[in-house]
Amino acid sequence: MTQLQKVAHLLKHPKLKEFFLSFLFAVALWPDAPWLNRLPQTNATASAVAFISPYDLQFYRVMNTFRKLEKRYGSTQVNFIIVAMGEQGLPMTDEVVRTVLKEYNYTLPVLLDQYSSYAKSRRAYASPTTNLFFKDGRVSTLDPGNFDPALLEKALQKALKESGGALPLREFANDAEFKFCGHTHSIFVGERFGKAWSPETVATEGPWTGHGLWLESDGTAKVQAEFNQLKSSLGVLAESTQNKPIRVNVFLDGAKVPNELKGKDIQEDKNGNTFLVVQSLKMYETISHSTRIKDPGLKFTLSTESKGLRLRALETLPTCLETD
Repeated sequence: MTQLQKVAHLLKHPKLKEFFLSFLFAVALWPDAPWLNRLPQTNATASAVAFISPYDLQFYRVMNTFRKLEKRYGSTQVNFIIVAMGEQGLPMTDEVVRTVLKEYNYTLPVLLDQYSSYAKSRRAYASPTTNLFFKDGRVSTLDPGNFDPALLEKALQKALKESGGALPLREFANDAEFKFCGHTHSIFVGERFGKAWSPETVATEGPWTGHGLWLESDGTAKVQAEFNQLKSSLGVLAESTQNKPIRVNVFLDGAKVPNELKGKDIQEDKNGNTFLVVQSLKMYETISHSTRIKDPGLKFTLSTESKGLRLRALETLPTCLETD
């Protein structure tokens, strides 16, 4: 009996066939490298995969969500995987991603997809895109351009129920049935995008030096940027070009950021002034708010007198509005 005939004979056994097919699917599904942290399970019933840029404010939201869901569903053989996809015009290295993972003490599987080649092979063109992969080869895509934890968990529970798996209590119980979340809104401030935004949306003052993909402070006088009608969480994509930290003052309606709206990266000095310390390129969590800020919104202002602040973009997270 040839080796091929032996394999064919073994595959007549249902359990062996299921194991063999699931193994082949897992090998074909996940690239060999480069993986950061640990590798995903090869025999997972389902895999929740978020294709997302590490410069996307929702990258932090994905990490927090996957960490919670892994604790709840880890025993059900479910993978929670981040594919850190490159973004045109922004540097992308394993150091960039490792820095964010270390800062958030994130240990679940992360695939470094520097040129988004793997993401494109899975038709994940928008950041973020969340897919559910099943060991029988099925793939389900959830609302490209958005990351809704409740919607993801609802789809995951449905899949586990269909496969006969045990269903733990939901982490984000019933949110998806009662809320509608919009999509991330990114405002790039370089000269290439200067005509895309009206002064009523984004306004800049002072001696900014304009570049195609960013604005840069020259240190001769104070510069500032204002974003009007802020109604949800906001991140600032920025970096220092001076090989040292830069202080950037942050205001809401001309006053300090109140405690209930402070993002993770906001600090406060002894005089009650709120600020960011900008160093390496990343999305700085500035304003954190789980629901919509009441109309007409707030005026967000950042300013600095330091040389070398490179401001690339502002990004607002989706607002989750209660539906009727």
